Amino acid sequence: MNNSSSRILALNPFHSGSHRQFIAGWQQHSRHTFDLLTLPGRHFKYRMRQSAVTFAEQVRARFVDGARWDVLWTTDMLNLAEFKGLCPQLRDVACVVYFHENQLTYPLAPGQQRDYQFAFTNFTSCLAADAVWFNSAYHRDAFLPALASYLRRMPKPNLAPRVAEIRARAEVLSPGIDVGLDLTKGGQVPQDSPLHIVWPHRWEHDKGPERLFAALKQLQEQGTEFVVSVLGETFRAVPPIFAEARQWLGPWVANWGFAKSRADYLEVLAQADVVVSTADHEFFGIAVLEAVARGCLPVVPERLAYPETLAGHACFYDGSVEALVAELTQLAAAKVRGQPLWDFVGGTPHSAIERYTWPTVVADMDAAITRLVQGSQ
Repeated sequence: MNNSSSRILALNPFHSGSHRQFIAGWQQHSRHTFDLLTLPGRHFKYRMRQSAVTFAEQVRARFVDGARWDVLWTTDMLNLAEFKGLCPQLRDVACVVYFHENQLTYPLAPGQQRDYQFAFTNFTSCLAADAVWFNSAYHRDAFLPALASYLRRMPKPNLAPRVAEIRARAEVLSPGIDVGLDLTKGGQVPQDSPLHIVWPHRWEHDKGPERLFAALKQLQEQGTEFVVSVLGETFRAVPPIFAEARQWLGPWVANWGFAKSRADYLEVLAQADVVVSTADHEFFGIAVLEAVARGCLPVVPERLAYPETLAGHACFYDGSVEALVAELTQLAAAKVRGQPLWDFVGGTPHSAIERYTWPTVVADMDAAITRLVQGSQ
């Protein structure tokens, strides 16, 4: 194995949330060296339009000062083709684009219309890249067929055959999890407290909050003992159901809203018994895996990325409110009996997330960079 170090210019146009955590974790564990340029994680549409111009100006200035790199790494939020046109100094540098999400299969909020120019930006960025990384096979296999279908609907010439080129350069390299395993909960479920449910997702429509609160309402009405922590990041437009649910949940709430610090967030996860997803969209599911790493048993839909990331380590349900209520009712009863909840899947938090720890993930990621550099020489 070649353990040589490469110089990576990393451009992160939306430096927030999982995008920020990803590059921070990779930097911390990688054998490669990084020169990181970032833009604030807000106004994503403007970032997709503006970041190529801003980054090109910054990189040209660094180039004049003598900076050189072996690899350019960026995310799907950058118009890579535009950036390379504005920054010809990097024409011989190998390029990687990492898809945290995409603008073609990302679900829209009610009343929204898709801006297909952003989908085309994803397409041209793939063409401009030497390697295209996806955070899951599910993401790759959802995006590329949808992209081919979209291009076939466009006027001639037919660009759909170019998708085969992208697939040939595509790799699946998942994010790493680095929160510290709380294995003490694996077989020691407290009997003197109700089932603690955590929902740690962005407060947006694509995470299915309506299903969560419908399920909690049914649990409440049938007398099931539980408490809930509704965590996650909020943005300008918060679905009104959150404020409504906070009123009727009352004393059933253990924690509500974005945690004050990363340490506080991880502590809440460690206190919870189960982590629930009600998502309509999940290309990887890092929030669920972080909760699992803190000991929570995942209760997730049997679709999206979850069958890939949590195979054999989750209580899967069909995505309906009724099925979610049934799962949570069963787990609440088990906790009352003092039964370890991980008995339901026959695994442990460690076995569930071992392959996603940074020391494991970074080896594949670093090796992919080394192969790319060697192939470009």
